[in-house]
Amino acid sequence: MLSLSPESRHLDCLLGRLKREGIVLVELKRPPKRLRDAPIALDKLTIGAFRNLENVELEDLGRINLLVGVNNAGKTSILEAIAVLQNPFSPYEWFNAVRTRETRSVGYMPDQMSVLEAIRWMFPISNDPMEIENQISPITLSSEAHGRSDDLRITCEEINGFIDPETFSKAFAGVRKRDAVEPVEDSGLLIRASAHISQGLLSPEYFEQEWVLWSQLGLRTEMGARRPTGNLQFLAPYAHRNSPANLRLLSEASKFGGRDDIDALLRDLDPRISGVEIITSDDGRYPKIAIRMRDGALMPQGIFGDGVRRALSIALAIRKCANGILLIDEIEAALHVSALDRVYRWLDQAANSYNVQIFATTHSLEAIEAVISSVAPNSHSDLSGYALGDAKEGGVKRYTGGMLHRLVRQRGLDIRY
Repeated sequence: MLSLSPESRHLDCLLGRLKREGIVLVELKRPPKRLRDAPIALDKLTIGAFRNLENVELEDLGRINLLVGVNNAGKTSILEAIAVLQNPFSPYEWFNAVRTRETRSVGYMPDQMSVLEAIRWMFPISNDPMEIENQISPITLSSEAHGRSDDLRITCEEINGFIDPETFSKAFAGVRKRDAVEPVEDSGLLIRASAHISQGLLSPEYFEQEWVLWSQLGLRTEMGARRPTGNLQFLAPYAHRNSPANLRLLSEASKFGGRDDIDALLRDLDPRISGVEIITSDDGRYPKIAIRMRDGALMPQGIFGDGVRRALSIALAIRKCANGILLIDEIEAALHVSALDRVYRWLDQAANSYNVQIFATTHSLEAIEAVISSVAPNSHSDLSGYALGDAKEGGVKRYTGGMLHRLVRQRGLDIRY
């Protein structure tokens, strides 16, 4: 752990000490920005090290990719790794991705991870006895697509030091918290990301960036940073209950198109439904989502079952990530077995229409069968399945769409183990 002495009373002193420790900070400049709406897809994904995954390769990726395996095999970690790789210089997006494991709540939960804990545990812990105890090993990720490759390396180091008063006060601007008049002692993480990016750019670029994340500030210092415009969406198992996020996505669909597709899915799921609308509270202040029935009745989405709400969240997400990647953790979540065929058939058609590549995890044999049956026989090349063994043992077995059809649909084999 890097320790900063109490004499480091200002940020300039902190940076000077870091340099004397041999850590050279990169000159500040904007990270490369992918072209708006540039198609993003993966032909191959390599996870050198991320969480409990090591030397994992997914080759010959299709338009729809199913990730199956035993508990703790690393299925969700693969989704998180893709999200981090697609947002290489945004700790804010890393945090959003790795927090999908936790159910969001309005209040603080005692076992809820802090910002630093969530980001810290993205990194693997070295098991090499020759290395320093609790050494934080780097994250290494890479992908290939259409002859282009992206490579990312992220390092992390625990530090102790002082937050200068100006940085501390600005982080809580607008919040009722006393202004700091003296440096604030704290612990944190020093993170450096270096990436070679070619997808979505006119020409490949190499870039490095560093951050100091303090425990008392979390990501407050990143709130004003430019957010990536990448076309990637991550659906957690409980995402359908995130009403504010769905409201924003539905508003975008109303402005820029896509409402007809969303309404069609809901009607297919429940013939009594006509479509979805945005209404306001009686005082006109608070917008909310409502479902219009064929008989003209207008009902709040909250009174409908999780199946309708899950289908809506999937439809909104796939429209949002057109020409990009949709990550779905537990694709069967909240959907009754009787609805799987209809939802997945629509999902396959929408993925083709919006040019979206899907990565989905599942524990359900019924979901695997429904996904396979939703893909037309002449489109089996668009489907791939990956069975993961125990994360510590490594190894991935790939199934083509045709193999999945023969083994699962025709022979009734279980590929999850």
